[in-house]
Amino acid sequence: MNKVVKGLAFLVLAAPLLCSTAFAQETAAVTIEDEGFVELPALIDGAVKNSKTYRNDYSECGLQSKSIDLGADVQGYFVTTKSACGWGASQGPFWVVVQKGETASTVLFDSGYLINVLAEKHNGLSDLDTTNATAAESSTAKWVYDGKEYKFLKSTKEEMMAK
Repeated sequence: MNKVVKGLAFLVLAAPLLCSTAFAQETAAVTIEDEGFVELPALIDGAVKNSKTYRNDYSECGLQSKSIDLGADVQGYFVTTKSACGWGASQGPFWVVVQKGETASTVLFDSGYLINVLAEKHNGLSDLDTTNATAAESSTAKWVYDGKEYKFLKSTKEEMMAK
């Protein structure tokens, strides 16, 4: 039964993403439930743990990360909590961290299920889409890098169930 529910949840979340043409073409996608997350490098761990959102809301949670390609001269990381700590129904907190040399900074915090790294870039880093979904609707937000952090650009909502 649990596998069926997880399968249905995935279909509900994936359907609008597979059918949507609202945003630019995706180059890579990561979900909070992907396999292959690893322990954070110390520099990245420090950047997230020093963020206000982590300190205020998730300080009891362990962290895990995946590398993401955001641009030519930085290393990007998608960071979320371990063991679904602080998650809702297939939605959880995540941070995007960039490392350049010996400096790391948190450039985006959001809560959702999925992040798409897009081909289009602003100020040297790839644009991002983040997706949140429930059984009733799916919402996708587009983010662009302003040279310091990602800024919200626009969002779209799609109704998932007929009324």
